[in-house]
Amino acid sequence: MKNWKTIKEGQVRTYWKCPDCDDDCTVEPSWHDENGTPVCCECDIDMKYIRTEVADSSDGFEDDLAIVKVVMVETEKE
Repeated sequence: MKNWKTIKEGQVRTYWKCPDCDDDCTVEPSWHDENGTPVCCECDIDMKYIRTEVADSSDGFEDDLAIVKVVMVETEKE
């Protein structure tokens, strides 16, 4: 059984990357809920989800972030 912890929304963000030009961005869950998948400003296409990050200073880095899950999503182009 996994131990699940509740994390405040302001401590979570998702990282997205454009499959064509490698432009990237991070958004908080509330932004994603209101706007959907981020769109690349350069290419005008949906970005691909790369990972979720949570605020955490226990890893010894001063960025206050720790990667908790890495997922690469491959989709077929139409």
